[in-house]
Amino acid sequence: MEKQDILITPLIMGTDGQKMSKTKGNYISLDMSANDMFVKVMEIPDDQIFPYFHSCTTLKIDEIAEMKKVLQIEGAREVKKRLAQQVVSLYHAPELVTRAEAYFESTIAQ
Repeated sequence: MEKQDILITPLIMGTDGQKMSKTKGNYISLDMSANDMFVKVMEIPDDQIFPYFHSCTTLKIDEIAEMKKVLQIEGAREVKKRLAQQVVSLYHAPELVTRAEAYFESTIAQ
């Protein structure tokens, strides 16, 4: 039998903390608008912030460790905003990331 490679990665939980599923509607699609993607990231449970940083961003380990310090000082909401900025910026232009954050602040966060 020919040699095979196996890649094992942790599951990313959905926005409700359960297994991510399109059927359950707790998923974040890569083709969502910047606004929708930002809002969905902000909906994840607090205990999923750092698994998302590790699995869904390109931040280095020391940068993620810095976010843990920010969590202690500024709280989960601020760290989730930074996570949302990172995730959305992978799929959308910088100006759309800025607009998505403004949209979140003006419509959802109130």
